[in-house]
Amino acid sequence: MKKLFILFLCFPVLAQAQTWDRVFKSAQRAVTKPHLTLSASRRVLRQARQTLGVLPPTLQPWRDGQQAAFTSALSPRLNGWAALSNRLAAKETALRRAQIQFFTARQALPAGQWLALPARTEALAGRIKSPVSYVVAGGRSKDGQSFTAFAKLVNTYHQQNPNRQILVFLEMLPDQGMRFASPHHAPEPLQRYVKPFAQSRLAVVGLGDRSYQPSGYLMQENSTLLVPAGEAPASVSARSAHMRVQLGKWRKAYPQAVFFIYTTRRAAAYDTQYSLSNRLPQENTFVVSITSVRNTRNFLFHRWTDFKQVRAGVYAWKDAQWARMSGFDAQIILP
Repeated sequence: MKKLFILFLCFPVLAQAQTWDRVFKSAQRAVTKPHLTLSASRRVLRQARQTLGVLPPTLQPWRDGQQAAFTSALSPRLNGWAALSNRLAAKETALRRAQIQFFTARQALPAGQWLALPARTEALAGRIKSPVSYVVAGGRSKDGQSFTAFAKLVNTYHQQNPNRQILVFLEMLPDQGMRFASPHHAPEPLQRYVKPFAQSRLAVVGLGDRSYQPSGYLMQENSTLLVPAGEAPASVSARSAHMRVQLGKWRKAYPQAVFFIYTTRRAAAYDTQYSLSNRLPQENTFVVSITSVRNTRNFLFHRWTDFKQVRAGVYAWKDAQWARMSGFDAQIILP
């Protein structure tokens, strides 16, 4: 199991073996060992969470969402998946503490750091400058409004940079190896995700791992919330590792291209230690969070500011440290 964690967090060449199926089976085998059981993992995470200390009421929901222990719900076969998710969350305790200390030490948002961009995606596309070669957008999977915002960003960048080669990677499309997706051959429900780019003559690639995906739900401690196993930390880590391997293959074939990648929020965020963005070269990566006014409560930055004045629009950071601690370089907030 120790080797398994190293693979999750360090992404060497061996990460190619990190498909859903392999990781799920490893997690199932691991919980047969006394010190790696589900109850042991919950205990480890509770202890780690206590080291964060007492937080203001506005930050407690954020902490609960990030570090509440998982248990399997309805299906004991997910015990290993829950245990692995708990241990990954415990590994992030130092990052959570650093975030809390960073924002606590800064009681007010410095003027000029959090930029409201008046021209929406036009202005945001203009901020994607060299040496950026990976634009990772995190939004709700298969959410039409979020995806439309992403498509508009890609097409706006294309209009502003007609001579740049662009490849669009979509996690909701199945991975077909080194093959481009076609709006005519994609599964019927997924064709709508390819067409906005095909019309602009932009190449689209599927990044979704086609191997076994865990079904069922996990339950978070002290909550009635049922979390799909496919959205648990173990799933995000396995998915991110798979995407990183595939992107590496495409980068060798298209070294000069700008890659626009649409994935889930956790897989995109800087403040998810095992995310795709943290597996890419830092100086070449630009992370865009696509959220809504309602869902800003999921972010520590908005919790910390008690962002009652949050408005729909496009925003960006000028300072890299604020970007890393908030989890994104720019944010599109939908109504």
